[in-house]
Amino acid sequence: MAKNILEGGAPEELLKLSYDSDPSIRGSAISAISQFEDTIPKYIRADVIARLQDMTYDKDKQVKHRAILAIGYLKNIIPSNMVKDVIIRLIALTKNKNAVVRASAVMSIGKLKEVIPKYLSRGIIERLFELADDVDSGVRGFAVLSVGYLKTGIPYDLLKPIIEKFLALTEDEDWGVRGSVAQAFGSLSETIPRNMNKDVIKRMIELSKDEDRGVRGPAAWALGELKSNIPRNMRGEVVERLIELSKDTDKGVRRPVAWALAKIGNIVPPDMRKEVIDTVMELGGYADHGVKGPAARALGVLSVLIPRELREDVVKSLLTLTKDDDTDVRTHATWALGNMRDAIPKDLREGVSKRLLELCEDIEIEVRDVAAKSMGRLRDATPKELRRQTIEKLLELSTDNSMDVRGSVAWSFGESRLIIPKDMIDTIVDKLLDLTDDALWEVRDPAALSFGKLGDAIPKNRRKEVVKRLIKMDHDSSWSVKDSAGRALKRIRYLIPEDLIHEAERIIQEQY
Repeated sequence: MAKNILEGGAPEELLKLSYDSDPSIRGSAISAISQFEDTIPKYIRADVIARLQDMTYDKDKQVKHRAILAIGYLKNIIPSNMVKDVIIRLIALTKNKNAVVRASAVMSIGKLKEVIPKYLSRGIIERLFELADDVDSGVRGFAVLSVGYLKTGIPYDLLKPIIEKFLALTEDEDWGVRGSVAQAFGSLSETIPRNMNKDVIKRMIELSKDEDRGVRGPAAWALGELKSNIPRNMRGEVVERLIELSKDTDKGVRRPVAWALAKIGNIVPPDMRKEVIDTVMELGGYADHGVKGPAARALGVLSVLIPRELREDVVKSLLTLTKDDDTDVRTHATWALGNMRDAIPKDLREGVSKRLLELCEDIEIEVRDVAAKSMGRLRDATPKELRRQTIEKLLELSTDNSMDVRGSVAWSFGESRLIIPKDMIDTIVDKLLDLTDDALWEVRDPAALSFGKLGDAIPKNRRKEVVKRLIKMDHDSSWSVKDSAGRALKRIRYLIPEDLIHEAERIIQEQY
């Protein structure tokens, strides 16, 4: 009976099982209930949190460990009047004799970043600072990571001591701590004092040469996150190091390298841009999906840096990646194609447009979603002979079961204004009217915006109908939809019929 409830029970039943005499049942019940998070009914949330606090006193170490972790996982359901007590209890647990308990408490404190009151921040940061010297390497590592997570709560007078402490910990004997420090520095990028940037970047470059892959990977990621901290005279050195890391034998290192190169794109010295693009294309050629996906995405992010002589190779590389058997790779490559725009050579535009049409029929929602949006982004690169087919495909996708796809289609209708055949504009207006009435705000929102983008392409005999719909959307249940409707009215202000000007102007003035 207990096993059945644990495998698929409701939160109420799991809460009851947390009182079981068998510690394995109690622990499993807590682990199971922590997976529900926002779906836990409001009327038992206080009971759940109270029970978790009680279980942090459990005699069984494993139960105690699971209860502490569950508090962090369920951060979004902690009643506001219980937050202080929860945090005080977690801080007390960081002083427990058992290292596993201390580490669990530190982990949960880091997860609570969105709910920690400002008046408690200093005490928490000071305690984590102390724990960075803990005798247990696991506690030291999690303490460092949690400081990174709680960066916005770090008092100004503690910034320098924290950075100095972390710089010292880059030489910790435990690779897990060194890797955690690298990750923390990436998280702290915006808070690092300017006069310490050089020391931090130097240390990250050193960590990127660590013998352990669990340090090199986070160091590569951190170099990307620290883009704004890299001194001008060190940019070339950082780029060169990332290029070297792209040849690392471990995929766990190559993957963050692709992301990092995309991050630092706009600070890459001009004479190194070709080498960077070549490097990212090489990363896209690896067999591992976890590397190919980020590499494809990076090519899209770096599109404005692609030298003219490499554009054909890049686009062909992306077209190949859109045929990968991995969903994430196809998704990233399809997104990247949409970001190419002017970088697509004229003789490849037809092939790109046809491939996007095919991707709109992909079995995976994520791929159809970005394919629909990429067609809107590439409107200027769509050959005349394929424009009608492109709009027809968007119309077909407008009834997709996925709200993401429908939302992207609604957005692309507005972006495609200049390539919509004249005899199809009425159909587009009809479809956008349908989409502004969609059950989901994520679809209504871009549909409203697209009316503003269509502007004078809206037939004269349809303008009153469109304006009336946008005015009606001012009463939408979503503030975002109301805002988008107001923005659209402002953009087509010059098209508003006289008898609707007063009401439309009221909405525009209220919003702006």
